[in-house]
Amino acid sequence: MSPWRGRNREPTTARTRHGKQQTEPWRSSFLGQVLLNKLGARALAVAGIVLLVLCAWWWTLSVKRNHLANGQRTWIPPANVLGIDFLNNYYAARHWHKGGDPYHEQFGDPLRRPFIYAPVMLVLFGWCRFFSAWQAVIVWMAALTLMTVIAAVMCGRNRKQLNLWPLPLPFVVAALLCSTPIAFEMERGNCDMLVLMLLLLAGALLPKRSLGNDVLAGGCLALAVWIKVYAGVLGLGLLALRRPRACRLHGAGLRRVRSG
Repeated sequence: MSPWRGRNREPTTARTRHGKQQTEPWRSSFLGQVLLNKLGARALAVAGIVLLVLCAWWWTLSVKRNHLANGQRTWIPPANVLGIDFLNNYYAARHWHKGGDPYHEQFGDPLRRPFIYAPVMLVLFGWCRFFSAWQAVIVWMAALTLMTVIAAVMCGRNRKQLNLWPLPLPFVVAALLCSTPIAFEMERGNCDMLVLMLLLLAGALLPKRSLGNDVLAGGCLALAVWIKVYAGVLGLGLLALRRPRACRLHGAGLRRVRSG
């Protein structure tokens, strides 16, 4: 009898010469692995909840102080105030809505920096005119947190589709929020997470081939390029996927950035 025959059959028991039932070794190993996975998942979930509580405490303290609490102990060089990069978009959008030209006029940036982003940023941050600077920073930090949670959920779904070991959602969210890129994003008030949301939406549209999906996916990627020019490299992926319509829209966004 081949030693490979019956490898995937249901667990059975074998009788010893004394008549006692004995579980086959592979079955006990399988059950032990399942138990280990469950205990590991539970431990990671608990660790994630603890990290989320600590992260919430850290950012609450930072908001009260208006700068990154204990920032000197991190890899992040803290600015004088929270959301210093966000404030560039905030004051530029408010200046534009009042009829000014933030590209050629001073618009109140705390560091007197010029506005160098595409005009679409003025539209995306048009909501800032309804809030004070401090209120807008808090709203944007909350939005970045929500986008991080969405990214964690999508990460879990992709891991499940790839048949990878499922990580507890609290642990994934905590791992992202406590990572250096996300902490820097929130401390500065950048908009890279907004680019990530557009990439996730485009990725969800691309698997099904249709004119509508190609137009929407290409539009999302073009908007991502207008926000952050590094998204232009994704055009290579569209070429590899043989999606010329989406690639043309993406290329149009890249050309618009270059011409601007």
